[in-house]
Amino acid sequence: MKKFIKITSVFTAGVFIAAVFSAKGRLHKKIFPLLMEYYYSHKKIQIAVLEKYKKLPFAIIAMENNTGRPVNSNAVFRLTGKKRILSFSRNKFIYSNELLTRFYSGKLVAEENNGEWIFTLTLSLQDYITGVLYSEYSADTPPEALKALAAVMLFRTAHSDNRHGRAKFCDLTHCQVFQGIPADNSIIYRPALGELSYRFIGYSKSNLPVFHSTCGGVLFSEQLWNQNGSYSHSLIKKKDCLADGKILCSASPHFFWNRTVNKSVLHGILSEALANSDFQNSGVIGITDFDSLENESGVIEIELTIKKIRMNIDRFRLIVNRKMGWHYLKSNLFTIKQSGANYHIYGNGLGHNVGLCQYGAVELARRGRNWRQILDFYYSPKLPPIHNN
Repeated sequence: MKKFIKITSVFTAGVFIAAVFSAKGRLHKKIFPLLMEYYYSHKKIQIAVLEKYKKLPFAIIAMENNTGRPVNSNAVFRLTGKKRILSFSRNKFIYSNELLTRFYSGKLVAEENNGEWIFTLTLSLQDYITGVLYSEYSADTPPEALKALAAVMLFRTAHSDNRHGRAKFCDLTHCQVFQGIPADNSIIYRPALGELSYRFIGYSKSNLPVFHSTCGGVLFSEQLWNQNGSYSHSLIKKKDCLADGKILCSASPHFFWNRTVNKSVLHGILSEALANSDFQNSGVIGITDFDSLENESGVIEIELTIKKIRMNIDRFRLIVNRKMGWHYLKSNLFTIKQSGANYHIYGNGLGHNVGLCQYGAVELARRGRNWRQILDFYYSPKLPPIHNN
């Protein structure tokens, strides 16, 4: 009898396995996403969190869920359960006159190293991607736009090396913004990650798909970071619009921006940045008028006391922002014009202008595009470039 039961069990298991890989894959298509969903909910990822505050002295207080009891430790916080509150500041809960509270799941390790705090959070991949969506988008974002960004995040987490010590990503725009998860889980959309399989053609470990807030109407190619001194190719990949001509991200609050900066200030910033280069004995004395659309190679000419040099627009933007603030030059789509003792800079967008435009993706979703169509629009190599007309 026992032998009969054993044979029957083996036969039943065999029929089940055969069914998964038969029936033209219909059962497989249903089961595989469920298996992947289970995997993503248990797969762990390490994130370097609270990067913005690691150089500041502050008290760290972990609160037990719903009890208000503090858990004091200067080494390791073990945060069990779905939600725990980590509140920190120079004076109990207050930092810069604002209440700063972060909700995390998983385990947080806080280590001191040469006067700096290093925080490493270990949590499930599902919670991390949900937190990125919560941090990068608002609660009223269409689900298809959230799914598109979640699919990008799945590829990035699967193919990226650790970029911050033992942590794969940080919680700032250097990687992607992660501010934890909301206290009320009901207000955030949790995508079914097991269903978000997308083939990013042409992307790999060394060329991860990226995204940004607002392109301002023009998307640049990845050549923005791979010019290697050669500026003969156009950086403009396509315009962020459909057949009606409306720019998809025009509703973004960052669509237009402008700055006025004194010439001597901007020259000083560039001279300091070039101090360790071959031109350390030559100061900056001028910047040629520049327009990102007219100069498709993305090169700014900078006049030194001895010669003119050419600088990639993304490098120029980062040099200026390190001194003036990270949102001073908001994007790589801008125009520079001289006027008396000043430079007037007019720009569109927020970010580097490469990959998925978040405000554009929202508009595509509102126009009825699904998450795959959104990713096709921004990442498919089959789409021809659309230049300025």
